[in-house]
Amino acid sequence: MKVKGYFRRLFIFMVTTSMLLLSTTGIAQAQMVEMSLNELSTGADSIIDGTVTDTACQWNAEHTHILTNVKISAREYLKGSAEQQITVTVPGGAVDDITEWVSDTPAFSKNEEVILFLTKENNSIYSVHGQRQGKFNIKNGKVGHFPREEFKQLLSKAIKGEQVQTLKFNEFNAGVEVQNATGGPNITSITPSTASAGTDNIVTINGFGFGETVGKVMFYYQGSSVDFNSVVNWSDTQITAKVPIGTVNGYPGSACSGPVTVQTSSGVSSNKYPFTVTFSYGGLYWPGENPIVNYQVNPNTSDCSGEEVAVANAAAVWSNVPNKDFTLNYAGTTSATNTGRNYNNEVMWGTGLSQGVLAQASMWSSTATGALVECDIKFNDTFNWSFATTTPSNAFDVQTILLHEMGHWLNLRDLYGNEPNYPQDTQKVMYGYGSTGETKRTLHPADAAGIQWIYPGSGPIDYEVSGKVTASDSQTNLTQKSITRRGISNSLHNAIVNATITAQPIEVGSTINGALSSTDQYLDEYDSIYYCDFYYFELSSTTEIAVAMNSSELDTWLDLFKVNEDSTLETLEYNDDIDYENGNTNSRIPVIGYKSLEPGLYVISAGSALPEAIGNYSLSLTRSNETPEPIANGLGGVKMSFAYSDGTTDDNMPGDVYTDSDGNWSQSGFAPDSIYKVTPTKQSYTFNPVDFSFSSENSSALNFNASTDLLKGDVNGDTFVNILDVVVLVDIVLGHLEPTPRQFYCANLCDDGEINILDVVKVVNIILSVES
Repeated sequence: MKVKGYFRRLFIFMVTTSMLLLSTTGIAQAQMVEMSLNELSTGADSIIDGTVTDTACQWNAEHTHILTNVKISAREYLKGSAEQQITVTVPGGAVDDITEWVSDTPAFSKNEEVILFLTKENNSIYSVHGQRQGKFNIKNGKVGHFPREEFKQLLSKAIKGEQVQTLKFNEFNAGVEVQNATGGPNITSITPSTASAGTDNIVTINGFGFGETVGKVMFYYQGSSVDFNSVVNWSDTQITAKVPIGTVNGYPGSACSGPVTVQTSSGVSSNKYPFTVTFSYGGLYWPGENPIVNYQVNPNTSDCSGEEVAVANAAAVWSNVPNKDFTLNYAGTTSATNTGRNYNNEVMWGTGLSQGVLAQASMWSSTATGALVECDIKFNDTFNWSFATTTPSNAFDVQTILLHEMGHWLNLRDLYGNEPNYPQDTQKVMYGYGSTGETKRTLHPADAAGIQWIYPGSGPIDYEVSGKVTASDSQTNLTQKSITRRGISNSLHNAIVNATITAQPIEVGSTINGALSSTDQYLDEYDSIYYCDFYYFELSSTTEIAVAMNSSELDTWLDLFKVNEDSTLETLEYNDDIDYENGNTNSRIPVIGYKSLEPGLYVISAGSALPEAIGNYSLSLTRSNETPEPIANGLGGVKMSFAYSDGTTDDNMPGDVYTDSDGNWSQSGFAPDSIYKVTPTKQSYTFNPVDFSFSSENSSALNFNASTDLLKGDVNGDTFVNILDVVVLVDIVLGHLEPTPRQFYCANLCDDGEINILDVVKVVNIILSVES
């Protein structure tokens, strides 16, 4: 049964008001530029390791904002110097009957241990540099996953100007690192696989080994797994949980798209299972059945002209979402350059926002009713702004950033899902980070679903569909055999034998985040440079191990060497792609299972299959008693296209989506009264069924099976045998290309388990019609 918009919002508000304290609440949400440890260290005047001793709130002189004064006792100054007792001023707080909550600024509690990046204001008064990105919590002697002293060593390098790992704030502060263990809990499904957060949605997690004692369901949030206390029911094989919102380190957080894990009461974590969050609702709303929110603009940036048009365009995008009762209405200009409670909704440019904040949307609401009474948006005019058709690479697009901030006026929360090989939020307007040159001037269907849920129109709201594409056995069970190299040797794997290299240690059971750069060591092959990092580990007994290299920025390449007694390196195994045909260019040694190694010293080379490639990666070294990275069991990179069942399309049709590396896909924005057709496509593949017609009543299992006839000689997979296949085959024979199982099958025309010059002759004969 559909609940009328006002009463549904009132119900959600009653659930969330327990987190609010006083009669009027001010909330500010900001879109940020993600900052690294080096960037934070460079901009801060001082960095301290200290303890919070007290907090107190007061109005500013103009009586428009509340400030919280945080007393800090400094244990150690890591950069700069000052008194042992200092005061840090943070926007937001509670005075009398009013609470102002400025999100993206850190919250503090008494006796809390912190490492703070500070900007000096005057005397002993400081502000937090980078807002919430400049506060690192110390819990149980650790900063995130790092022991306090190890984190301080990284920080010391950053302060000296040395480039440390490109770690961001979210990798330290968001949650806990998931450690899997064989024999522990295992998730087999999550139903539904897509849902919104903060709307009382319940998901069912099926599996085994959860235990009878209630543990935790960990949702993805800013690079880590977070417990939002969302469990409803718990058993050894099934858990129900809300898709949650909550406060994480003083910030109004939300479950995001990405991996979900289950943690038992004894602390053992399950495998990671993909889950998609469409949108996240904070519980506040504009009152009335069909609210019209008037706003004013101060077009006072000198960076570009037409900024008021960009504001109007962004407002129109939200207002023009079909099937909803809500309107943003332009009400003229304002001279305001600062936010503040004056009961006018204003958009402006100004200074004074912290480094890293692009724009900030401040909101005030009544705690008694949950009704919003005012919203302001302030753009940070220290950044370059543009309203050009193509956004310059050194500027931010006004309409893109404003579209995000106006989403906060609706009380939609930021989403941060960006984990490689899992569902992501990066294409949504409500993704919490922005970048120069980026243009998002239309809503993602998930963003539109948010305003439709909060302010439903007279018709039914839209719905979401999801499914999975799996590969047939003929694709997944191909086995790779040996390759006979003829002509040029594979020098990439011989180049470093007898050479001097610099390697850093990696412990068995650990994961290292690294980056290839133009200053790294490199291999020189075929007049091309391949950057790589070297790691070593030592085994005291025979051990089964696996090495995995994952990256969303690199086509990875792994080598495993044994160090001989004469200090030369012996190639044991290498891997280019786990499953290139299905879009998985991560590397693993071995691809499936574990490799048994005798006692001794070993070296790993982490590199790229492409010349001069640079980018971030993670490298893990695990034993056989640890759960390895899952191998994709679905077909990635399949395009899912939508049309009405009669084949027509229109501007309201949900866009194409692609399956992830596990074959999963989901899309939203479908009208319940319409019948749609979904068609999967990928070159040289056929699908069963060929397409699928669906409506809201039958959209819960849109699954397809993909298969292809493997044509002998069709090495490049384009369903033809021609000179292009000869080129690829010669690359394989010469050692320039490591074939996938499909390529090996199609290239091995002699069926002798080897790829050599005789197979090249066979393909040429097929092209010349000498053979069939």
